[in-house]
Amino acid sequence: MGNPVTSDVANTAARNARNKKVSHTSATYKDWVQTAPQESSANQHAVPPAAPAAQTLLAAAPTLAQLSYIHAYINYRPKVDWNTCGQAAMGTLLDFHNLDPYQLARTNIDGQDNKSHWVDGDIIDALKNDGLDADNPFGLGTTVFRVRDGLRKWGLRADAAYSGFLFQGWQNIWDSLQQYMAAGIPVPVLIHLGDIGGPMFTAHWPIAYRIDGGMVYLGNCSWAPQVPVDRFLVAWQCRFLPYTYNHCGVFTQA
Repeated sequence: MGNPVTSDVANTAARNARNKKVSHTSATYKDWVQTAPQESSANQHAVPPAAPAAQTLLAAAPTLAQLSYIHAYINYRPKVDWNTCGQAAMGTLLDFHNLDPYQLARTNIDGQDNKSHWVDGDIIDALKNDGLDADNPFGLGTTVFRVRDGLRKWGLRADAAYSGFLFQGWQNIWDSLQQYMAAGIPVPVLIHLGDIGGPMFTAHWPIAYRIDGGMVYLGNCSWAPQVPVDRFLVAWQCRFLPYTYNHCGVFTQA
């Protein structure tokens, strides 16, 4: 087995070739952990409540339903997007909530939702140029705090969630995730690709948007667009990563 990697690896497929892989960078786990950014103790939100925003939405509008599809932005450019899945996730949520912070051209027509969207690389580059690039050491991807802050910057109410010591409180976050998906609100989640058939010791930010038939549906995840719940929960644990990287999710409301 090679050195552990924590790179925020690109979901390495263009929309018309989702099964192509892009190389990723590795660094020693010891070096990465020693310099990994951490949320200050005053701002830690390790064990969130059970999705009050989703509960409010469901109570106010019980006809809300799960999404059948979401246009998820993909970080697919070789040697450019190896660590930008966090930025792709931010772009997906901004677009979902009908925000247009950078006034980019919408020239990408998605035949599945029949809507115009930004070019994947354009929104990723705009976020990076706006100071919302990868913030892990050595450029190895994006923390839950950067994803949260990037969405807050443009007016969304966003909360970062992650489990505590020995994964304490993960059930609360899982309850929140299920409630958000039931309300039709997608959630960026951090998963270990090695647990769903992807590269070992590699973390990735897909979009969880649906749970149905015992499967969790993931956008920007060519390795496994649909994952059995039990396998998703293992991957979501990211057990090879330190505190603040386990059971991560960013919960938003416009």
